[in-house]
Amino acid sequence: MYSVLLVDDEPALCEIARVFLERDGDISVTTALSGEDALSIFHAGHFDVVVADFEMPGMNGIDLLKTLNAEGSDVPLIIFTGRGREEVVIDALNNGAAHYLRKGGSPNIQFAELRHIILQVVKKNQAEKQLERRENEYLDLFEHMLNGFALHELVFDDAGTPIDYRFLAVNPSFENHTGLRADEIIGRTVREVLPDIEGTWIEDYARVAMTGVPVRFERYSRSLGRWFDVSAFSPALNQFATIIDNITERRTAESGLRSRLSALTRPAADLDEVTFPDVIDGEGVMEVQRNLFDLIGIRSMILGPDRAPVFEALERSDFCNIVSGSGAKKPFPFMDFLEDIGDSLCIKQDLCFEGTIVAAAPFIIEGQTMGYWVLCPATTAAPDPDQVRAYARSIGVDGEALIAAANALPRVSLRTFSMAAGFLASLAARFSDLGMKVLLQGRLLNELEHVEAALRDKDEMSSIIFSNVPAGVYLRDTDGKYLSVNPAYAAIVDLDEASIIGKTVYDLFDREFASVFDEADRRVILTGRRDLSVEMKARTPSGRSLWFTASRTPIHGAGGKVIGVVGLVFDITAQKKAREAVIDSEIRYREIFNNMRSGMAILTIDDGEVIVQDLNLAAERIDGIDRDKVIGRHLDQVMPMAREFGLIQAIQRVHQTGIPEHIPFVRKDRGNIVFWREGYFFRLPSDTVGVVYDDLTTIRQAELDLKTSERTYRTVIEDLQDVFLRTDFSGRLLMISPSGASLFGFSSPESMEGMNIVDRLFPDPGIWDQMVAEIRAKGSITDWEFELMTIDRRPIKVSASCHPWTDDDGVAVGVEGMIRDIRWKKKVEEELRSSKELLEGVIDAIQDVIAVQKPDHTIVRYNRAGYDLLNISPDEVAGRRCYELLGRSRICDPCATVAALKSKKIAQVERYIPEIGRYFICRSNPVVGPDGEVRLIIEQLTDITGRKRMEEALQQANKKLNILNSITRHDILNWLTALLGYIEIEKTTITDPSHLEIVGKEELAAYNIRRLITFTKEYQDIGVKAPVWQDIGGVTRSAVAHVGSKDLEVTIDLEGYEIYADPMLIRVIENLIDNSLRHGGHVHRLRFSAKQDKGDLRIIYEDDGVGIPDNEKPLLFKRGYGKNTGFGLFLSREILSITGLSMTEEGRAGEGVRFVITVPRVACREISR
Repeated sequence: MYSVLLVDDEPALCEIARVFLERDGDISVTTALSGEDALSIFHAGHFDVVVADFEMPGMNGIDLLKTLNAEGSDVPLIIFTGRGREEVVIDALNNGAAHYLRKGGSPNIQFAELRHIILQVVKKNQAEKQLERRENEYLDLFEHMLNGFALHELVFDDAGTPIDYRFLAVNPSFENHTGLRADEIIGRTVREVLPDIEGTWIEDYARVAMTGVPVRFERYSRSLGRWFDVSAFSPALNQFATIIDNITERRTAESGLRSRLSALTRPAADLDEVTFPDVIDGEGVMEVQRNLFDLIGIRSMILGPDRAPVFEALERSDFCNIVSGSGAKKPFPFMDFLEDIGDSLCIKQDLCFEGTIVAAAPFIIEGQTMGYWVLCPATTAAPDPDQVRAYARSIGVDGEALIAAANALPRVSLRTFSMAAGFLASLAARFSDLGMKVLLQGRLLNELEHVEAALRDKDEMSSIIFSNVPAGVYLRDTDGKYLSVNPAYAAIVDLDEASIIGKTVYDLFDREFASVFDEADRRVILTGRRDLSVEMKARTPSGRSLWFTASRTPIHGAGGKVIGVVGLVFDITAQKKAREAVIDSEIRYREIFNNMRSGMAILTIDDGEVIVQDLNLAAERIDGIDRDKVIGRHLDQVMPMAREFGLIQAIQRVHQTGIPEHIPFVRKDRGNIVFWREGYFFRLPSDTVGVVYDDLTTIRQAELDLKTSERTYRTVIEDLQDVFLRTDFSGRLLMISPSGASLFGFSSPESMEGMNIVDRLFPDPGIWDQMVAEIRAKGSITDWEFELMTIDRRPIKVSASCHPWTDDDGVAVGVEGMIRDIRWKKKVEEELRSSKELLEGVIDAIQDVIAVQKPDHTIVRYNRAGYDLLNISPDEVAGRRCYELLGRSRICDPCATVAALKSKKIAQVERYIPEIGRYFICRSNPVVGPDGEVRLIIEQLTDITGRKRMEEALQQANKKLNILNSITRHDILNWLTALLGYIEIEKTTITDPSHLEIVGKEELAAYNIRRLITFTKEYQDIGVKAPVWQDIGGVTRSAVAHVGSKDLEVTIDLEGYEIYADPMLIRVIENLIDNSLRHGGHVHRLRFSAKQDKGDLRIIYEDDGVGIPDNEKPLLFKRGYGKNTGFGLFLSREILSITGLSMTEEGRAGEGVRFVITVPRVACREISR
């Protein structure tokens, strides 16, 4: 049984709902009359679902839902309400409501639907909880399994070939096994994470993901430096999962064991090749070293015969690390005495400096020293810093660091150190005995090996040679399968021997190479003749590219039949790369040589004669010669003028002295440059002379032309109307155009040159100082206006634009620029100023605010009303944007100026400005220039605060009445729902027909009451919101879309008009379309159009239905008239009348309807398309 908490502020509705829901016995209902009571009941019991009304006093249904969500409740909540507004539904669903059901209609149907929704929601919630529990269980297993687990998907190229794979999920154990972090690899491909990954990983995993066949293997990852035991399977197409274990430690141990066994089974004569780790277990020795340190407090280390550390893992003192090169495996410089200690303990004092003490005991096996057990240095007294520094210099380390390390050495008495050294010597002797036993065991194994070797035949001896030959050797049968390979061959192809035996070349290499290799082997088998060495290129299974040579010889069996082929393979990759490197170097040199912009020649000296050895392409271009025709010839023959310009002599000097020289060689004809070249001569390591030279003819000719241009420039200066002048920074005149002499009353420019214009022309010398300072600081001045004076002291208004004048070295040495006589300009400005004052007087007299703006909203000025409204001065306005004066950071929305800029026509908006506390009509008029662009905006703001406050007061009163109606209607509808529910129950218990007839009349009366109450809801929304300007075309298209008219032919010709109407205008259009569909018969076409009529606008709606009979037309707009009882023409006319619009019907019966909405001119305006 499911438990339901039903919340509604109407007790009768709660009771009737409980009766209906509990009727089948599978639902138990608990009721609450408020949201607050519901919370208390919810916390005290267990419920599968909550059903709540939306509108209740205090906490409504949405508030209850939010409260339960905030408490973390997962019990679903269903909103069951009489409110049908779209925003209520959206609010409920957005806050997590499981479902939404509107009250009303037949109680039987309504509560049956509620029951169905309850069962559906509860079952869905229980299924989701069960799914979540299972997901948590799987996640817990995934997170805590010891094996590494990862899920991947393949990545394909355009041809559909798998080339990579992407990490989708990994568990913590995968991170531990691989060292890869989940947050760094999830979503990335393996080639992004491990760029050098071997191709075999991707190929094997792709096979699993595409075929579904699982695999398991052990493999070493070069990218991660680890061995893995891998199981892979495919959970879905093109996906694969891996379960891995890190087996590096096991494989390393196995490898070490094999290495030690190999060392110990060498012949006795090879004892020199046996090392300390071969006979003594390193971990055991290091464990003893740790225990020894814990016992005596002095570290120890194992050194080999070369005095270098054998084991790096054990921690050593800082002193030892510094003197040995920070722990590098190098001999200790202070251990030279080890060569002379023989077979007994040796203790050395003052070895590095006074107070140091070191001890060492040898490991001796069969009279041969395998290493030394050294007790690390200690001190018997505080080290002398000067002695430590001297020792540090002798071994080339940092003296201060060594002093700190020496002070940190253990400080013990000689007696204590000697006792510790004696204990160390006894341990070394015991380990020597242990090593001897291990060696004897190895020799025993070696003897057994010799016995077995004596029993092997000569074929086995051949096998030994086969295994140890440095070249790669392979044997293949006539079927192409590998019978045997030696280790060298396996190493060449990056595989182990076991993975090659029994395979064909096609199993190991790509098909293209395999076919070439196999064909060469088969040719030897078929012909029975040897195949000499051939170079081939291949890519190993690991992806490595290599070059090798292969020679093949047939294998003959009994009767001389060829039974296979033996191949000898040499890896020549290194040699190949070396040859290619030499070729590449030559190519790079030749590319640089031939792509130089300068010409270059390589010359040799033979018996004093200069011979051309090489030329680059630039030299051929500059000299117009063919390289192939001049190589090997004398320079005199190639360039006859070489001796004329001294080039031969210069080349011989450079070759003899090795000192580079720079030599220009030039030829002119009648003032024009025939050629101009400059060469740089230097000796090369090959005992040749290199020459790099450039053809500067064009550059030098350009410089000559520039001088000619200077003369032309002076001619232009003399014809200028404005004044050109050039001075030094003190004001001494260096040059002035003739127009300047004329302007200032002098006879000629020459009569002014050399004078100081600051003294003669500037009434105020301070102006010159300001000009110079500005030019120095900013690099120029533009349109500076000031007064100068003529020779007879008359003032002249001028404008100056100047910049620094520089000498040939680019150093600023004075001022040059243009001066213009602007006396006429000042006269025009004065006349404009008078006109401006007159216009400003008119604007300031206007009571509305007038603002002049730039297109970027920058205020040019306000009239007096604007300054008074904002309580600011003109200086505070200049350069600021209109919205910034209100304290805003962005443009107002909506903005009349933005609309005017867009349409380039007058635009108007009505808005409230909270910073001022007043309502305004903002009207913006764009001033458009000749190019069609807006230059200025003239904005007028009319204060309508008084009118708006009256409108708001009326709307507030209307809103309160609306709320009162809404609450009353809601309560009545709830009681009607309960009443209809009881009537339904009553009908099932009464059998008397006469009584049933009375009950039926009661039910009819209740439904009529509901219909009338519903009508009041439609009527109360009219006029609640303020009318607005609406695009009638856009409104009509929205109405057509809402009603749904996909099977109709709809024509809308209403573009370019806005009308001022109630926001419910769309309902009027929807009602007209709905009436056509309901009552028009078989309607196929609808048409909306507009036409002007004596200044008014007529909006016409027509269909092709049956039309309206004449006798019904007088009733069309009466309340309650029609075949339906919903939103009718009566309400449509009421909506239109709010702003003075009217509607009539002018159609003919049988020809379709024709409704005409008349819009007065004050409520209509045209807009741009």
